[in-house]
Amino acid sequence: MTTSRSRALRRFAVTAFLPLAAVAASCAPTPPATPSPTCPALQAGAWSGSWASGTNPGLGGGALAQLVATSTSVGGTFSLTGSVLGQPTVITGTISCDQVQAITSDGITLSGTIAPTGDAISGTYTLRTPADNGTFDIEKVDLAI
Repeated sequence: MTTSRSRALRRFAVTAFLPLAAVAASCAPTPPATPSPTCPALQAGAWSGSWASGTNPGLGGGALAQLVATSTSVGGTFSLTGSVLGQPTVITGTISCDQVQAITSDGITLSGTIAPTGDAISGTYTLRTPADNGTFDIEKVDLAI
């Protein structure tokens, strides 16, 4: 076989193979997409639970809330019974997936994690006056009429 004929056959083989390789590559399976985390929807309504001081061991009591929420914000009222802030106070804050950050009109800063079911929050609180910080756990409650 002559050199020029050999080159012509190689060019033909390459030009015939390239389209087949492109088709084969386009038929390769696509790797599955990585699922994004599911963000819980915080349930609106009455909430009840407890709080415990980290600054003053043995100090604690009930925690009550009436919450309204969107996918990115929370509002309503919040109170820590058995404390100087036993009366409901206005709360406003933000929600980022399963994290909630809020502040009350009395100066309580709240940070918590929303349960996957959207019906429980566990977190921490910080109070400026009187200085205190600790934990709280609240759950959505159904009010029977």
